[in-house]
Amino acid sequence: MTTFYSWIARVTYRFKWWLLGVWLAIFVVAAVGAAASEHVLKVGGFSLPGTEFHSASTVLSEDLDLSSDKAALVVFHSDTLLVTDKAFFDEAAAAVQALSQEEIVSEVESFYETGIPDMVSPDNHTTYAWVTLEGDENLLEEETPHLRELVHSDTIEAYLIGNAAVNYDIEKASAEDLVRIERITFPIVFVLLILVFGSVIAAGVPLILGLATVLISLSVLWIFAQFTDVSIFALNTASMIGLGLAIDFSLIIVSRFREELKHRDVEQALDVTLQTAGRSITFSGITLAMTMSVLTLFPIMVIRSIALAIVVVAVTAILTGLFLLPVMLALLGHRINSVRVRLPFLKGNREGMWYGWAMNVMRRPWVSLAVGLLILGLLALPALWLERSGVTVDTLPESSESRQAFKLVQQQFGPGEPTPVFVVVEAPGEGGIWQPGILEGVYDLHERLEADPRVARVQSLASLIPNPSREWMRSLSPATIESNSDRLRIAERLVNIEGENTTTVVIAYPVHEDTDDETIALMQDLRADAEEWAPGLSAARVLVGGSVAQHYDFDQVVYDQFPLLLGFSLLVTFVILMLFFHSLILPIKAILLNIVSIVAAYGILVLVFQFGFGASLIGLDSIGAILSYTPVLLFSIVFGLSTDYEVFLLTRVREYYVQGKSNEESVALGLEKTAGIITAAGLIMIAVFGSFALTGVLVIKEIGFGLAVAVLIDTTIVRLVLVPATMKLMGDRNWWMPKVLDRFVPHIDEGESVVAVAPAPGAAGGR
Repeated sequence: MTTFYSWIARVTYRFKWWLLGVWLAIFVVAAVGAAASEHVLKVGGFSLPGTEFHSASTVLSEDLDLSSDKAALVVFHSDTLLVTDKAFFDEAAAAVQALSQEEIVSEVESFYETGIPDMVSPDNHTTYAWVTLEGDENLLEEETPHLRELVHSDTIEAYLIGNAAVNYDIEKASAEDLVRIERITFPIVFVLLILVFGSVIAAGVPLILGLATVLISLSVLWIFAQFTDVSIFALNTASMIGLGLAIDFSLIIVSRFREELKHRDVEQALDVTLQTAGRSITFSGITLAMTMSVLTLFPIMVIRSIALAIVVVAVTAILTGLFLLPVMLALLGHRINSVRVRLPFLKGNREGMWYGWAMNVMRRPWVSLAVGLLILGLLALPALWLERSGVTVDTLPESSESRQAFKLVQQQFGPGEPTPVFVVVEAPGEGGIWQPGILEGVYDLHERLEADPRVARVQSLASLIPNPSREWMRSLSPATIESNSDRLRIAERLVNIEGENTTTVVIAYPVHEDTDDETIALMQDLRADAEEWAPGLSAARVLVGGSVAQHYDFDQVVYDQFPLLLGFSLLVTFVILMLFFHSLILPIKAILLNIVSIVAAYGILVLVFQFGFGASLIGLDSIGAILSYTPVLLFSIVFGLSTDYEVFLLTRVREYYVQGKSNEESVALGLEKTAGIITAAGLIMIAVFGSFALTGVLVIKEIGFGLAVAVLIDTTIVRLVLVPATMKLMGDRNWWMPKVLDRFVPHIDEGESVVAVAPAPGAAGGR
């Protein structure tokens, strides 16, 4: 591999101006692709084939034109007018009529057609229309602005909400957040880089690399989106991770290059830099890419897309770090140190500080290890109470139309009104739904749910008349219903009476919202006990759907598959690190330390996002839980990023160890040379990720905050305390490889022979 990096250095230095032209062309093309990426990325992806929710939703849509995931509510409200006032009626009726003409609308039901009194609020100032939509999620999301324009009124308040509308609002908020955060983040990072390098020119290089990495990554995602579904959340993730990782890599390479320039000419300095720091970023990026590639196997679009975005970002960061950054360094040469900025508070000789720190830690390794683990244990403690929640309108900024309208419906009708539980009853054979036993089962289930304190109200065929008897229900038939126009109007939304008469639905409106524990328990009880509560339904297929079922099934799929994929991911990481360090101990130690630090980050995430401590500081309105997929994504991303610092530090330690220095001295010298850069890189990562914690979309806020906290823990307690302590305790066993494995595990040429390192102050005396 030494030859490969030397070849890059030689070709780059010789053809630097030509290569600059090539990269400028790539930059222009990437900018065009990145600009188009927002318009092809997908939304939604929470309805998973094979789940009970998906089956229930399919039957509802096909048989009853009633969809729980492709439906919308049009909410009409006035503080002064009543629902029955002519002015109110005219505006609502016009909106309903306009919607009915749209191709993507298959059914519109409002109080004015159905006469269902429950569709009007108790104070008679609010009503809603249930709209069933047709088409894929992206089409419905694209049509949301048009549908909202159709229902707009200057006389009354009119809002359109639903999954498609929520998706539209998420996409809009994500794009706005990205623009705002980039305007804030770049200046802050530039200032931090100036403080780190003391040079305006050196500080500008990582930003250029970061911008190039983000633009190229987004353009690559645009290409992927032409062939497969890629979630809109990949946009912010690619920008966040791409900027942070590219700056991280450039810090490692630029700092090594500046160090080598003190002893060598530009070409030689570039050669040594790529053989050492270039090798480090290669394996760091490969480890992150391989770790995240495992998550691309998830059947869930949002997780798969975010994982894909990080894989793309990691590979792109390697390519820009090895091929673009050397071009800039070759062109700048010694000018990398020009335009110096000397600040009074940065003066003072700090040489040898980290060497002394490492030695102090290693003098009492057991104490250092115990204190570090105790701190991490205390930070991790709140993770024991971690609760997961599905994605709701609460993930949106408070200013979004979906969230405002959703809250209005909850205030006027009750928390569970917008998110009912659908119990689908599918009878065998045409006309099977009118079997007396099945009708009796519907009656029993209706009565059981009406008596359940978790249910506010119920709609079913048993609602056609007030206080129906069991005998009346058993004798119900299409003829009985069609003889009364009011009954027919209500029944048409509850049974496919104009079709094969095979399907009916019992709709339970819960007392609490869909993420509440009682509502989840209600859904679970229905799935487990519906046929026991209503024995007549044993002859039918019973499916339980609705948004509460969607959240639950999504969560089950994620966490049923995650342990297997996680194990595979850890195995991949172990193999890569074993190849990199030619050691069996170091990969195991790195994995264990990373797991401990990640769990500590979970604890802080729970403390802020679930318990609400300090939530107001980041503009958070806590929902009392963590979004379902945040722990999965956070674990994988943090694991990969933590390995980045591990590789950077231990690569330098190994350089000294191979030169013949003792394990203890190698650790101290390695920390002396890398701790400053790791700390600086961590600080910049925290600034980048922390800025995303200020976004309005909850999933991005959680991931940004979690990453910032995890990097803080990793670059302080883990790298500065636990790593030197454990390295001291293991001694020469750190580099142990069993003879059996040694035959099969290749030695990767590391290029240590080209590295000339001066001893750090205080290191005199050797071992």
